[in-house]
Amino acid sequence: MLNYVGKKSVQAKPMTRGEYNKLQGWTIPEGENPDDTGYLVMYLDGGKPNHPDFEHYISWSPKDVFERSYAVSETYLDRLCNEIVELSSNIAKLYEFITNNPAFATVDEVEQRLLKNQYVSMARYQQMLVLRAGAYCPPVWLAKALPVEKTRHEQVQQLLDSCKPIFTRVEGTTKTYCDLQMPNGFVIGSGFSACVNPADYNQELGEKYAKERALADAENNLWQCEGYARAMLYTA
Repeated sequence: MLNYVGKKSVQAKPMTRGEYNKLQGWTIPEGENPDDTGYLVMYLDGGKPNHPDFEHYISWSPKDVFERSYAVSETYLDRLCNEIVELSSNIAKLYEFITNNPAFATVDEVEQRLLKNQYVSMARYQQMLVLRAGAYCPPVWLAKALPVEKTRHEQVQQLLDSCKPIFTRVEGTTKTYCDLQMPNGFVIGSGFSACVNPADYNQELGEKYAKERALADAENNLWQCEGYARAMLYTA
C-alpha cells in the first residue's frame, strides 16, 4: 500500500457520541460510551447528504482524532496562523535532516547546498508570515505558538531565570529602569515603569513593573537570537 496525504474542508461543532446517535435516530451499539467527547462534522467537498437538516454529508469524530486532523480556519488570522504552524513544522523537519540525520552526509554537495538554500527561503517566508501575524498577535505569543522543540523553550526559560535585574531610578522623577543582565554580563532586555503623581511613587511596585517589561523584552530578544543561531547553518 502507498502513503497518502489529503485535505478536506469541513464545518464542525462539539457533540458527544450519544448526541450524534440521537441526532441520527440510532441506538448506541453495546460497548460504546455515549459520553465520549467529539465533533459533529459536515464535509463541504463531497458525499451525498445523509440527514434532512444538513445539506452535506455528516459524521461523528472522536475529539482527539478530529483535533489532530483539523484546525479552526474561520478568520484571516486563523488561516495565517495555521500556515505558520504547518510551515514551521516543515522547517523543523528540514533543519533536523540537515543537522542531525546521517543521511544528509550521503547527499552530494550540490543537493546539500540546495537543501540549505531551501531552508533559507522557507525561513524567510516564515519570517514574513510572522511579521504579518505580529500586527494582530504579541511576538511572545507567536514564539510559543510555533512548534519549536520543547528543549528550546526550556533553554530560553533557563536563560531568563539566570538573568540578574539591575534597577535604576532617574533622580527627581518617578521613572524606574530595569536591565536584565545575563551571567556573562550581556544585557538581554530592558524595561521601565513610571507613575503620573510623584506622591504615589512606590519603589517596590516600580521595580516590579519595570522587571515585568524587561522580561518580556528579554524573551523576545532571546527568540530572535535563537532564530539567528538557526539561520547561521545556511551560511556554511
